[in-house]
Amino acid sequence: MARYRKKLDYRSILAIAAAVVALIAFLLFLTLFLRGERDEFLDISVFYYNNEWIAEPYRVRLGTHTELTENILERLQRLPEQIPGARGLPRGLDAESVMDGKTCVVILSEAYDALSLSDRGIALASMVYTLTELEFVNDVFVVVDGAPLGLYRRDNLLLASELLPERVSQRTYRLYFADPALSRLVHTEREIVVQPNRPPENQLIEELILGPPAGDYRRLIPADVRLRGNITLDGGICYVDFANDFLTRIDSEETVLLTVNSIVNTIIDNTNALQVQLLFAGDKTAVEIELIDLGKPLSRE
Repeated sequence: MARYRKKLDYRSILAIAAAVVALIAFLLFLTLFLRGERDEFLDISVFYYNNEWIAEPYRVRLGTHTELTENILERLQRLPEQIPGARGLPRGLDAESVMDGKTCVVILSEAYDALSLSDRGIALASMVYTLTELEFVNDVFVVVDGAPLGLYRRDNLLLASELLPERVSQRTYRLYFADPALSRLVHTEREIVVQPNRPPENQLIEELILGPPAGDYRRLIPADVRLRGNITLDGGICYVDFANDFLTRIDSEETVLLTVNSIVNTIIDNTNALQVQLLFAGDKTAVEIELIDLGKPLSRE
């Protein structure tokens, strides 16, 4: 009898051990599964207006960059269905997105032009602040019914109801790009929405960065170039400060000269500036080329 009881106790221990191993395995599987579920989502904030600006936590499912931006635009349009009084991106407005480097290009239908001025401002701010929650989005370029509206970032579109545009005006600017052979400058005209709280010189440079229209034009400034802040005008000299010395990335000095002249001509033709001083991270001597002295203000070609 004692021998049987001992044998039974041994079997019980084995059963308990097996149960413990199975439980550990299950807990490990559950931990890995939940971790995988968390890794499939990204936590961001969605910005909307409801008598004040509100940042609502939102978990977006991971996917391609375009899938993420499309998901966000859809979320902004669904807000009024779930939050009474919320204003973000109007439901009847068709919105598509595509990534161009770190710029999210948002293409809006002509219904945008029929919105009230306050709804336009809220829609822009809501899109820009929410989309730039994504680490791969630096700024948002908005196109309305095929026409460029502007390049927007958080630093030029503030979340304050009193700063929403009371009126919208457009101005036609002359922009300089290169011909297809990169042998000379050619100009084109583009209508740009004037933003009262931003220097027009900033908008001009941003339009050059966005690039030329389709056709007989070539881009000169790389698409990833950024300004350090607002451009200033002092004593007839316009000071344009770029975040880095992008000119050193251009293959030939002839193309560098074209690029410099495209900036200078565009600024002088469209503003009260008489000369342009280029700066690179605040330094006017950071770039040296033989064909032109960048250490002093430059006049129109």
